Amino acid sequence: MHCSGIYGDTVTLETLKDFHRRRVQVLADSGADLLAFETISNKLDAMEYTEILEKENIKVPTWFSFNSKDGINVVSGGPISNCTAIADLCDRVVAVGINCTAPRYIDGLAQSIKMV
Repeated sequence: MHCSGIYGDTVTLETLKDFHRRRVQVLADSGADLLAFETISNKLDAMEYTEILEKENIKVPTWFSFNSKDGINVVSGGPISNCTAIADLCDRVVAVGINCTAPRYIDGLAQSIKMV
């Protein structure tokens, strides 16, 4: 089952950061060589993760992997290019990819990500 990335009006950027902040800190302090944020389905999550990485001064290299419903948009409906642009602004994010997406969309998505 895939997450829709549609959380409703009650879930804000701050709500998400509060939920994930400690989890990210524990993983970063574990000695991991790399952190993976996978199956990101919306822009809000991309913003949340980059803010946690920066504000908590997480030094571990990170990758983001987004999923798409149609080869253009993430599952929540916004353009994947908006999400990858957020990741591109964070120097801790060293790679961006695609997962949990129909194979027929991968080539086009890879090309659109490459252009960001």
